[in-house]
Amino acid sequence: MKVRSFLFLVCLVSAKEIAFTSDPDTTYYEYWDFNSLVSIGSHEMTVHGNPLIISTGKGDAMHFDGIDDAVVVHDNPIGDAKEFTFEVLFRPAGGHPNIENEPRFVCFWDPADAEGSRMTIEIRVTASGEWYFDAFLKTDAGKLTLTDATKTHPADAWMHAAVTYSNNVFTTYVNGQQELSGTLWLASRLGLP
Repeated sequence: MKVRSFLFLVCLVSAKEIAFTSDPDTTYYEYWDFNSLVSIGSHEMTVHGNPLIISTGKGDAMHFDGIDDAVVVHDNPIGDAKEFTFEVLFRPAGGHPNIENEPRFVCFWDPADAEGSRMTIEIRVTASGEWYFDAFLKTDAGKLTLTDATKTHPADAWMHAAVTYSNNVFTTYVNGQQELSGTLWLASRLGLP
């Protein structure tokens, strides 16, 4: 029997470090390790499929098969921040190009409001065993996708990705290097649930 864990492997160690603020003089940081199937960052979670906790050279991490595995953390530290930074350390697997289901491995949104504000981080895997970043932000005033298929990175290696939203500019980074940015205004607030 062939194991399909190669479609989208994400081992999240420093799963996210979020710095955000709705008041320019107040900054809040939250750090989550995805190394437990019970809770993340002391928040309750729901597990879908069969993600595994595995040992890596960077510590214990969560492994997703890229098909049916997911965890839903019952907390959103971005909330109604007017600015934020989100960072993730992950290891995407190569092996299956052009994943049709657009693997979102980070998604902030309210499932009860499918048309509401949201922020997603996704990747696309190419036929040459590389991947490229795809970030999306929808606010109360519009939406913006940041992706460029020519900005590829090797699969099967630990990567650091980040997105920032500050002064109405949404920006993506891979391994500390800025990739793309665009302007997206807020009518009132970001309002991520």
